[in-house]
Amino acid sequence: MSESLVLEKLSDVLGASMSPMPAGQSVLGSALPYRLEPDSGEKLSEVMRVLSAFEESVLVTGGMTKLRGLNAVKETRFQLSCCGLSGIDECDAADGVLLARAGTPLRDLVKATEESGWVLPFDPPGDEGTVGGVLATGMCGPRRLGFGAVRDSVLGLETVLANGDRTRCGARVVKNVTGYDMAKLYVGSFGTLAVIEGAWLRLKPKPNSVVQWSSSLNDSDDPHGLALAASRRSSARSVALLSEDLAREEPAFGEATRSNSSWRLLVEFSGDRAATRNDTDWLGQRTKSDSVGHEAIEALGRVQGLDQKRGFRVRLHLLPSALPKACGLLRDAGFRVLAYPEPAVIYGFLDDREGRESECLGFGFSALETVVEQTKATWVIESMPEASPFARDKFEMASGVPLMNALKLRFDPQLILNRGCFFDSASMVNK
Repeated sequence: MSESLVLEKLSDVLGASMSPMPAGQSVLGSALPYRLEPDSGEKLSEVMRVLSAFEESVLVTGGMTKLRGLNAVKETRFQLSCCGLSGIDECDAADGVLLARAGTPLRDLVKATEESGWVLPFDPPGDEGTVGGVLATGMCGPRRLGFGAVRDSVLGLETVLANGDRTRCGARVVKNVTGYDMAKLYVGSFGTLAVIEGAWLRLKPKPNSVVQWSSSLNDSDDPHGLALAASRRSSARSVALLSEDLAREEPAFGEATRSNSSWRLLVEFSGDRAATRNDTDWLGQRTKSDSVGHEAIEALGRVQGLDQKRGFRVRLHLLPSALPKACGLLRDAGFRVLAYPEPAVIYGFLDDREGRESECLGFGFSALETVVEQTKATWVIESMPEASPFARDKFEMASGVPLMNALKLRFDPQLILNRGCFFDSASMVNK
């Protein structure tokens, strides 16, 4: 009786925006019979009130480009798509601020900001996501060094809580106020604390000069030291170090000029012409430039987001001083490596090229444990085969998990939103 009643209530709110999912379609390893797609904040609020009243959990999605980085959803029949909450409500070219709905495609924002003479300070891997998806995941791309973290560009958020209450935090103008900065809490919480409805974003000025540089290096060149020094130049917007086996798979990175190279350094300087010229001259005194196209950093984003159909992709966070040790251990274990010296983040790619998935993943996890032991790194699994024999929590080695569990139970005690996806709060209560 309650099952048919909740469907009736949701249908009353959404009408045709509630639809059955195609038979056999799976999302995060679960067959979700129903898709809910409200087209306004009011309808989103009503949907959440119905779900909360019947204690029905829901999987919140945007462009569905980063779902493989989450744990499997638990005890859920509904997919709540935010794609219906789409549109740019305001783009102020004078102040460099923008208000967009959560389901707005990222490419639409990029176009709007470029036309207004500004730069959108988001560059997550791939360009098929939505505003809400970027904010929910907090996913940063190659230009994290120059753009800052995703949350740094958020002036305010409009959200809907699990019980249906609509809330606002922040606004289009930054003011010195007391209290908690709730927007920074929601960003990167993977939709487990609230559903993002819309966001005020701060844009960045368009630079006068952009220079991209590629150099092939070997281990005797102190590649990590050079990359770290380059990342501390005033106009550095992106600095990355790739193992040569990973770099040679992307033509946009250019051809290695040294036959014995083991690393490829990619740098983007951005700002006024005097600063980029000064920093380019500094780098030119230390290494020779390979031929590189103007799309190298965009290509770097594609590499960072490589979807591992076999094997897996892992992201490690550590101190800059531990980069050489961690990169060496990962390469010795067969990982292809992409490292950003500041902030010190490493992406490791391990392929199962011979079809022995269990052996490959077991060996990879063993290598990661060695890296953690010797460098004190934390790590998160970003991509892994859905049919993996290893039932590992993708966030088990992330920092701050107990705190996030406590916040989850405070904001969403019924575990309505993305149950089990980010961390396993479901195991902490008796449902």
